[in-house]
Amino acid sequence: MKSSILRSQLRSRYDLLSKLVEDAQKQLKNLPEGRLKVKRQGKKISYYHVTDATDSNGVLIESRKLAGKLAQKAYCRDAVKAAEAERKALKKLIDNYPEPSVDDLYGMLTDERKKLVTPHFYSDEEYLRRWLDREYPQKEFKEGMPFYYTLDVLIESQFK
Repeated sequence: MKSSILRSQLRSRYDLLSKLVEDAQKQLKNLPEGRLKVKRQGKKISYYHVTDATDSNGVLIESRKLAGKLAQKAYCRDAVKAAEAERKALKKLIDNYPEPSVDDLYGMLTDERKKLVTPHFYSDEEYLRRWLDREYPQKEFKEGMPFYYTLDVLIESQFK
């Protein structure tokens, strides 16, 4: 049923985001205090470590490693915030998703009722069955034209 597949995908996404939040929060505990400030002067880029809220400039960072850790810290903080917002929205959607969905209704009908109803949506299996059962006009092969069988299917040669 499509709604159960969708619900499963929503739960998988929720679980993935939960793991992301957990991992990012663990990573944040091991990152240095303060934040990174990046200044560009022409083609030169300078990195500053800001540890005091009242100091807007910070201390010039000589170590690219420290700059990377501070940038990672900002990224992890933003990732946690975004993931928690997405998780909150997914939780509401999962909890309020209608049961059954309109996609599921036709599949829940008895075979006798299915014969009497024209559904708005077919399940993937029903759509495939109907498509395979349908007769399609086949191309006629002309007398004397070369042809080949490939996987038990008649193929007309393009060479004359």
